[in-house]
Amino acid sequence: MLKVLQLLILVFLVSPGAAFSKPAVLLFSDLVAAPNTGWDSNSPNRGAVVTVWGTAFGNKRGTSFITVNGQRLSSDSDYWGTWGETGKPIPYLQRIVFQLNSTIPEGAGGITLTINGQQSNTLDFNVNNGRIFFTDANHGAVGDGSIGNPWNKPNMFLADVKPGDILYFRGGVYSEKYTGGKSTIWIRNIKTPGTSAAPIVFTGFPGETAVIDSLSSGSSSYKSGIKIESSYYTVANLKFTSYSNGIQGGDYTRIVGNDVQGGATIVDGTGIIVLTRNGGKVLGNSVHGGRSANRLDHGIYISGCAPIEGNEVGWNHVYDNSFDRGPMIVVNHQGTRCPSDVHVKSHYIHNNFVDCSNFASRGIGIYDLSWDGAPENEPEPTYVYGNIVYQCGISGTPSDHPSVYQNAASGRWYNNSIIESRTRAVSIGGDRFLSAEFKNNILTQSNSDDNYLNENPLIKASNNIFFGGKNPPSFATNSLYSDPKVTIDTANWKFTLDLYSPAIDSGTEGLAFNLYDIIGSNRPVNHLIDIGALEYMSPPLPPSGLSITPKHNNIE
Repeated sequence: MLKVLQLLILVFLVSPGAAFSKPAVLLFSDLVAAPNTGWDSNSPNRGAVVTVWGTAFGNKRGTSFITVNGQRLSSDSDYWGTWGETGKPIPYLQRIVFQLNSTIPEGAGGITLTINGQQSNTLDFNVNNGRIFFTDANHGAVGDGSIGNPWNKPNMFLADVKPGDILYFRGGVYSEKYTGGKSTIWIRNIKTPGTSAAPIVFTGFPGETAVIDSLSSGSSSYKSGIKIESSYYTVANLKFTSYSNGIQGGDYTRIVGNDVQGGATIVDGTGIIVLTRNGGKVLGNSVHGGRSANRLDHGIYISGCAPIEGNEVGWNHVYDNSFDRGPMIVVNHQGTRCPSDVHVKSHYIHNNFVDCSNFASRGIGIYDLSWDGAPENEPEPTYVYGNIVYQCGISGTPSDHPSVYQNAASGRWYNNSIIESRTRAVSIGGDRFLSAEFKNNILTQSNSDDNYLNENPLIKASNNIFFGGKNPPSFATNSLYSDPKVTIDTANWKFTLDLYSPAIDSGTEGLAFNLYDIIGSNRPVNHLIDIGALEYMSPPLPPSGLSITPKHNNIE
């Protein structure tokens, strides 16, 4: 009997997949509102196509199903493409593409996913009465916007656009200046805005690749993909090849699930993806191909002013960009971009994978929030959490440039894994610096001559792991100085902690907004969490009351 118990214990310790399944997690969707009819006159009961991203979806649907506003989608015909597909465009997240229909109730509700009888978390969703249109650059006729006779130019959609309308781009290359200016598509601030319940959407047709191309022109007079000045627009599931910026967003722009190659030359010194106002969301995009070698250029750039609602940048893969020391993700409200009497709201930069292995650069930076020094106008903190920053930083002359930095206002740095920094991992301080919390982070450095974190009395640091550098900060409490045993395997897209990593259960309590790690594992709230960007989960108790509880099992 003892040997049987030992065998069962071994199974639970080293083979979690055989003992339990990780519940599916929905992280975000491309659309947050869409109509449940209007796809085609031949299919009057079919509505918009929606994509969700997350983890633990499996690779076959079987008996699994999506539920929208309480209505189960149980037919194979409700789904498009491969169930649980990866690499579209984030290699370490899965996606499911499904279609709404008229049985789904209208109004506010939510999306859930049920696998093996386990229901996921809920994503908010609203079924509205928007219209559905199509464009096809290869269509010979002008068209009427229907799926059978699409417009041959996307600007025709904007002639009579209304809140809630969706334009699907069929496969092909869209390379003209369709709306004037210096962009492929320019949505001026005089254009009809969407609303929170009925955004206006530009999205790729499921299973096809639509390319928004401003690169082939090779001219600074024609530089950007889509530039949005109006409010509540969504850009999703498109591929960009851009001479300069790929996508620039206005108020409440959602930029989701795009493959964005840009930055051959960024004329204005901004970024491949740019947020300029309130409430923008950049989620699940692949951002790459920058080649300007200009320190003023970036992968994702939070600019402008956000006095109503801050911006969110999450689950993006930023890689293969040659921008000198320009950080790959940056907050910069420099100069007069924000009036001196404005109280800037918090930005959230989380769960991104920033890879500087091809070209040395800084990874993430909080540069400037246009604060004039008046206490009543002090900006809210920028939150940077759950990110993996890999092989970033620049060492050498004229001075070293760290993997991540903050030289302004207030920052909150939680549960980041700053791995194999080429120089100092973090720099925090400066004349415009107000405060920082630096907790639950992993910092490893390949350059042993550099300090980990500069000493500053305005920095509260605790529960971090330092490895590879010298002079661990004396002010960092409850911190460890040992190998965190973390593996970044980009060949197979596995981010793992060793079973005996000192990071496990060594963090502070979790935060209400920091619910999932970069690969979708749950973080406990009001309980000790793991240090760094990865969180292990304890498996459930074995059956038949067998009383063993392994500390953690490896979940990949």
